[in-house]
Amino acid sequence: MGPLAQAAALLEQTGDCDAMAARLELHAALMIRDGQLQPAIDLLQPVLSLAETDLLPVVRFNLQTRHAIALERFGHFDEALRQHYGAVATARRTQDPAILSFALGATSGLQNSMLNLHDALRLSDECWALCGDAEWLNVIALAGPNRMMVLSGLQRHDDAVPWPSD
Repeated sequence: MGPLAQAAALLEQTGDCDAMAARLELHAALMIRDGQLQPAIDLLQPVLSLAETDLLPVVRFNLQTRHAIALERFGHFDEALRQHYGAVATARRTQDPAILSFALGATSGLQNSMLNLHDALRLSDECWALCGDAEWLNVIALAGPNRMMVLSGLQRHDDAVPWPSD
């Protein structure tokens, strides 16, 4: 039995719903990586139908985000956007600014790709404001370029590229 199978067996023995959902999210991530989009979507849908109180918000957020990624890659952009907005709502419940920033940035990125620039700007501005002086380099790396691309798409080039102050 390989390490993943051992971990899965251990999690199932605990009966911990959050741990089992996290395992499913990891399994779905591997399926998405391998191009098995529909099986990943099918794997995640039942656990996403659980009541909000059945899972920790951070676990639900990870599931929703992974589901949105699979839907995006499959080309189901409207469904992916709904899932991203659900992830934003869930991220707000975590009260973790890094998680919320990531959710806002991912949703902004899809809105930008769909050329919904005003919606994308609202999301990216909120995301950027949360970054502040944070040291979440992975979040800042998502928030900054997203915001610059949205502003550029809105023909606000001067706002997109901050100039050095005199």
